[in-house]
Amino acid sequence: MKLELSSIDLRILSQEFQTLKGGFIDKIFQEKDLLRLRVRLPGGGRQELSCKVGKWVYLNPAGGTTQRLDPFGQQLRRMLGNPRIEAVRQHGLDRILLFEFRKEKPLQLVFELYAKGNVLLLSEGKVLLSYRKEAGREKTPLEGTEYHLPVGVDPLTLTSAEITERLSTAKADLVRTLAVQWGLGGTYAEEVVARAELEKNRPAPSLSREEGQKLWEALRGLQSGIAAPAPRYLLEGGRVTGYAALALRKHEGKEFAAASSLSEAIQTFIEEGRPTTPGELAREKLLRRLQKQQEEEKLLGEEERLTGEQAESIYANFQRVEKTLRDLREEGKAKDAAIVDRAKRLASLKLSEGGEVVLDYRLDATKNAQRLYEKRREAQGKLSRVRLAILRTQSELSTADEPKKPAQVPSAKPTRKFWFDAYRWFLTSEGHLVVGGRDAKSNEKLVRRYLESGDRYVHAEVQGAPSLVVKGGARAGEATLKEACQFALLHSKAWKLKLAAGSAYWVLPEQVSKTGESGEYVARGGFMIRGKRNFYKDLRLEAAVGLVKYEGGPKVMCGPKTAVQAHAEAYVVFEVGEKDPKRLGQALALRIPIPSEEIFRVLPPGGLHITDTIGMPEIIL
Repeated sequence: MKLELSSIDLRILSQEFQTLKGGFIDKIFQEKDLLRLRVRLPGGGRQELSCKVGKWVYLNPAGGTTQRLDPFGQQLRRMLGNPRIEAVRQHGLDRILLFEFRKEKPLQLVFELYAKGNVLLLSEGKVLLSYRKEAGREKTPLEGTEYHLPVGVDPLTLTSAEITERLSTAKADLVRTLAVQWGLGGTYAEEVVARAELEKNRPAPSLSREEGQKLWEALRGLQSGIAAPAPRYLLEGGRVTGYAALALRKHEGKEFAAASSLSEAIQTFIEEGRPTTPGELAREKLLRRLQKQQEEEKLLGEEERLTGEQAESIYANFQRVEKTLRDLREEGKAKDAAIVDRAKRLASLKLSEGGEVVLDYRLDATKNAQRLYEKRREAQGKLSRVRLAILRTQSELSTADEPKKPAQVPSAKPTRKFWFDAYRWFLTSEGHLVVGGRDAKSNEKLVRRYLESGDRYVHAEVQGAPSLVVKGGARAGEATLKEACQFALLHSKAWKLKLAAGSAYWVLPEQVSKTGESGEYVARGGFMIRGKRNFYKDLRLEAAVGLVKYEGGPKVMCGPKTAVQAHAEAYVVFEVGEKDPKRLGQALALRIPIPSEEIFRVLPPGGLHITDTIGMPEIIL
């Protein structure tokens, strides 16, 4: 399947990309020639800019799966950081897209979408980093050289007289001049010539002034279409066979379906536009999924091995590492180490057994080794989940070619009910049960009936937040109390208000009272708190939902990510967004044997946006 954007497509896409202006680069992913920039939008939420070097670029909802970061992406992430996007623009009518950032010095990220293409990071006109390291037949190195944008003609800005004058010196026929010399590309060059009712193969210099006027009018019509595009999928028998940014004459009478954006049309064509039967397409998707999972398994296995070797090499060179770290802390430099990130106090040190090790010189040698061992444990956990996912995919592949019987979807059975199902609840990462009210009446009932001397009371600093009881809270660690405070915030009005973060606190049971000060009324569901409140501030509104075990049976649980990942093998992470939570309940019900209503009941009260999917096929709402 071949897909290369035209300059007109890029002009329309650059208009769509204006939503990224003012946002911040959040994460960068790269796998071979596929590059993704995750952008934190100024109004909240995230989107991804997906690019295949030299071929295409489009905007899509932020993906949830773990993705690779090849060497170019690693360097780009380090050199670019998390800057604010100042501008997004197309250069003239060339297939060149520029992102402009401002840090200590202005930076530009350039996407060249022609020939073999390239992605380059510029500072003050010089190439700091490039995906392709050399240019031209002479293989001239690019990095460190001056970068010059091409000087070409933008036919959409020409007057009628300028069009006639430029065509008079052209050396090709009309359609080739428009397509190649003027950069319209074949599809749009033919469209303009057809709208002008001219012969496409006639010599360009032969056009009269009147015909030049017709061509100018056709170009004005094309420009009007760019200002108000009509993106669509091209279909044959219900299958996607292509896309179009505008309504073109060559597509008249053909089957199509409207798309919400050109980015959506391009993404759908890339993912589904293959001449295969539904069965072949399903198998191809499974094979792609398996390939990604196996690549991830390989990367995680390598990470597990390398972090373990590096930790052991620190202990094998303990005295040398301790001296280097001490020199870095006291003098800001060391003869055998190189500073990687001065702001984060990171430096690299070459050790024969573990290769190059990145050290945090605020810590001693032991704590640096422990940090690496912790990374190895994280890699081991991810590796076990990926291997489980591989087994599931291989199982699906083994039955993909079997004749399919009529679908019989078993009705999911409700899970076993417990007393806390009448409330909001979750299990902390340390195993403590946290229960919260759903409304004023249940807040009142919960505190009166279940708050005991060994518990803790939790509330968010937002009007309408639930009252929470941490059972056995006197024995709870900081992780439990922080997660309980985050849970109180998740189920408050902060979620509906689409806040990014907030604060909550915990107190002892004896600090909670229904008796107000003299002459002060305490409303139903409200409580008077006396004495010191123990705050957790800047808590992020991020949650996860997955299937856990409780007293030997399954329960669907929603709560802070750290709590859910401690108890569930497969789960979905989400944050405040625009998607209907009922859609997440329906999508999850297809993957776990729980009724969608039961899943929906545990979700926060408002729209959401999925940011990650662990241990199950990716969910896109």
